[in-house]
Amino acid sequence: MKSHIAARKGQAVVLRFSAVLMVIAAAALTTVVSHHSRAILLGSVALIGAAMPQIGAIAVSRLSTLITTQAMRTALAVESMMTEITFLAGPAIISVAVSAWSPIVAPGISVGLIVFSALLLAAAHDSEPPRSSPGARSGSRLQHPALPVVLMAAANIAIGSFFGASQVSVIAAATRLGNLDIATAVYGVMSLTSLLAGLTYGAIQRTRAHAGWDLTASFLGLCVSAVWLTQTHALPPLVLLLLVSGVFVAPTIITTSVITEHATPPEHVNSTFTVLTSLQSLGSAVGSVSAGTLIDKYGAMHGFLVPGIATGVGAIVALTYALTRNRERDRL
Repeated sequence: MKSHIAARKGQAVVLRFSAVLMVIAAAALTTVVSHHSRAILLGSVALIGAAMPQIGAIAVSRLSTLITTQAMRTALAVESMMTEITFLAGPAIISVAVSAWSPIVAPGISVGLIVFSALLLAAAHDSEPPRSSPGARSGSRLQHPALPVVLMAAANIAIGSFFGASQVSVIAAATRLGNLDIATAVYGVMSLTSLLAGLTYGAIQRTRAHAGWDLTASFLGLCVSAVWLTQTHALPPLVLLLLVSGVFVAPTIITTSVITEHATPPEHVNSTFTVLTSLQSLGSAVGSVSAGTLIDKYGAMHGFLVPGIATGVGAIVALTYALTRNRERDRL
């Protein structure tokens, strides 16, 4: 809904509206602390979720408008780096703030940063992508644009499942090994190597012709490391394999974004990435539940089978895309 309105009325309208709703929701959440109302708690959390603007999708749509396709991979690598820095620094900052003041500070900081980012983007009118007009049909950059987008939708579900299942499995594994307190730090190891891998991958000169094969290799790397994690019985090999997994995380995310951006007309980039981000969240939820079920039934380390299966499916999806692109080039 929000992406459709943004495509027709402009992103600034949606961003400002989302910012207002998030402030209202944050105020309601603060009220919960004083009155202990479960109804207000559920309502305010639901409102925050509904109002939250897809900053990532909006950023990608603006990048595709401002820079050349050749520079897109480097730009996405920088965006991936900033995401990983957020994952590393965010929990630490929130923990310090909660310890120093109050638990309500945590959502307050998050909402404040999102509102600030939304208003900042809303003010930058020159970077907005072109708006689509009713009934307009845009030519695609690929011969069959629907197929790459559908395949990348499946890839995003696989990525989301990997993240959701990995978080649950790392916590379970750390608990089994008697080190629950360091679960966050252990998972952060993967973010650290992902950050470095994203910077390296963005700096390497690779053509779009290799994107499908790059994505296949990244998914296979995630699959092998995840399945191998099921056989670990000590903390050092767990940390080592998570380090290896992180090497493939950022290249996977960057490549799916590059393929999607290339396959989507400029005026539909925002809505397409919004849908793919939602699918990634869906995959994360499914992965978390699936891993938790396996852990309860068969033990802590079996949770890693879920990210292994998810990324194995992702490798098949990526290989399908690579072979399809090869056939299209052969026809030219």
